[in-house]
Amino acid sequence: LEDREATRRQNRGERVEAERELYLHLRKLSDDVDSIATLKTKGDSAYRDNNYHTAHALYTQALQQLETYDNAHLTAVLRCNRAAASMSYQGYEEAVEDCSFALSVAPYYHKAILRRARSLTFLKRFQSALTDFHRYLKVDDLADRHRQEVQAEVDRVYRKIQRDRAEKIRDQAHKERESKTYRSGYQPPVSDVPMWGTASGAAHGATPGQNHGQGRRPTETYYDRLGVTQGASEKEITTAYRTLAMKIHPDKHRNAPKEQRLQMAKKFVKIKEAYDILTDADKKDKYDSQLWQLAFGG
Repeated sequence: LEDREATRRQNRGERVEAERELYLHLRKLSDDVDSIATLKTKGDSAYRDNNYHTAHALYTQALQQLETYDNAHLTAVLRCNRAAASMSYQGYEEAVEDCSFALSVAPYYHKAILRRARSLTFLKRFQSALTDFHRYLKVDDLADRHRQEVQAEVDRVYRKIQRDRAEKIRDQAHKERESKTYRSGYQPPVSDVPMWGTASGAAHGATPGQNHGQGRRPTETYYDRLGVTQGASEKEITTAYRTLAMKIHPDKHRNAPKEQRLQMAKKFVKIKEAYDILTDADKKDKYDSQLWQLAFGG
């Protein structure tokens, strides 16, 4: 009898200890879930307020806390949200990586397919982008209007492919022309008067055919703003822009004095304008032609 009683007491003690451990585990799980949910909510709020670097950091913290738990859906959501934050400051490679991971754990999470397709488009990996776009368009429950909008994106990708082919032909002709006319290492000047085909030119009423500032002392070209030569490839232009954007983006200087914040904001606007012109084939071609005219009066 004494042995039975001792056994019962031992078993009861083991059950109590097991229940205590389960209670502590569930409590920690609840605390972690609350913490992850809070970080996600803060990240969503920062993203809506255009604080993309802050949003990225908050999503990263949430993902770090989630690593110890096997929650594929929440992992996919947070990865996809972080991809959106990365895309907002041209971090397209990281966005592709996050979307790919999200799809590896949650293949049904279609939002990641579309976000990856858009990132691949910005990276000019058009064939991969089209594969994702077409995969996304096979989703059954897409709203008709949204389906039409995505189809319009697909059409634009096809046009970009055609334009890139034409750009290669123009680039080759331009290089042949440069080799005959430009001195080695020469960088054509540009006037401080706004040019047609640019945002600043439009604001100042510049029109096609005007020979702005010919013969005046030059300031800087869009190539100078990004620190590249006129013969730089689009990949080199994009890399230079991203490097500068990471340094002077307004989100990086939120706690700086007002004067410094304004200065960084102006610099960011200038490099963004340069990037937008130099990565648009038509605008770049017009801009290069203007540089040619300013340099040689043609």
